[in-house]
Order: sequence, then C-alpha cells, then structure tokens
Amino acid sequence: SDLRKKLNGEILNLFPAELTDMMAPFDNGDLLRLPTEKEIFGENYYGEYESPYVKQWKPMKKRRNRMAFDGTKEENLQWYWLMNKVRESAACFAFVYASGYADNSYASYSGGVRPAFKIKNR
Repeated sequence: SDLRKKLNGEILNLFPAELTDMMAPFDNGDLLRLPTEKEIFGENYYGEYESPYVKQWKPMKKRRNRMAFDGTKEENLQWYWLMNKVRESAACFAFVYASGYADNSYASYSGGVRPAFKIKNR
C-alpha cells in the first residue's frame, strides 16, 4: 500500500541512524508497520481475524497507553489507524479513537498513524 511504502521510506528516514540500526525487521522485512487491533485491544472488535498467537501488548492493557498525543504543547488527543480491515467491508479499517477505545471508519478519512517497530535482541 501507499502507506506501507511511506512508512518504510520517508517516515523511516526521519528516524536517527542510532535507532534504525537497533531495529529488527518484521516477518515481511519491514522495519515499521501499523499495530494490529489485537495487539492494541487483545481482541478483534471490528477487524478481520488474527491468529491466536497474536497477543495484546502488555502496556496496551491500560487505556491511557492506547491514547496518542499530537506533539503540541496542548497535548491534543489524536486517533490513529490500525492495520486491520473491517470484516465484510472493502472500505473500512479499525482505528483507536482519541479516548483509547476501538472504532472503525472509511479508509478515505484522514487520520494519524502510530508506527510500531521491534528492537533487536542483544
């Protein structure tokens, strides 16, 4: 997708080399990707099925950790897209609402992204 290309090109290039040198690739070889609904919420409220091996990230058990701020001094809350396409929909994807809850919307809407990456084992 265009977003995948942008994440692993233009966005990845914004990271300092000290950090990208410590990144481990995901199974598909990408260094950055969007989180999945199950990694954030522990289940798929809206998105298509995910493997039972996919687990919720421990910090995401707290709603506060699912919330994202826009980086301004006002610290406005922002919503962000997840990787999951909504079940039985060609145009909708799951996202994390600004308050940290699950929701879904049309992919044509502008929203934020909160890229995920892995750190190499040392």
